[in-house]
Amino acid sequence: MEKKEKLPVPRYLTEIFQANPEEENVWELNGRLKCTCGCEQFSLKTYSDLRADGGLRVARYGDGYALVIEAECRMCGSRWLVFDASRHGYNGYVCHEGVEVPDSELKAYHCPECGKEQFLVEIGIELEDPEQFVEDVVIYEPEKYSEEDYVDAFDGISIPVECACCHHKVKDWVCYETS
Repeated sequence: MEKKEKLPVPRYLTEIFQANPEEENVWELNGRLKCTCGCEQFSLKTYSDLRADGGLRVARYGDGYALVIEAECRMCGSRWLVFDASRHGYNGYVCHEGVEVPDSELKAYHCPECGKEQFLVEIGIELEDPEQFVEDVVIYEPEKYSEEDYVDAFDGISIPVECACCHHKVKDWVCYETS
């Protein structure tokens, strides 16, 4: 049997990102969040502005902009950082754009349909081309970045959520270009 090559999952998500079983695309990853305890239901906290359809968008914080998403496992209570625009993706990881937001500023997200706080979370990640990353970043800052860092400098992230109680889906809960 042929061994599958390891998928290029951003390092901060490796413990909780479960790729779709048929996933083979090296330019786009699709999967879902799954806690290390096996649970797939999460409470979500965010720093964001809320769109009319229940989706999120970047919000002003101080003299900059921020988008932060944290998931808390409904079974074991483990907390996971799902996305922080100041740290993740090309603009956060390489360009250091966005501002950090303290945890105390995060607010619980509620289902726009039933008001509950229990969600299934999918994630789609558009990956950076490793060769392009080397040409654009590594050769200019070899002491700071290596070729393997391309997985953390991804180009975009999409996060659809589904309420685990009423099954209401917000398909484009987050759709964010990071480069």
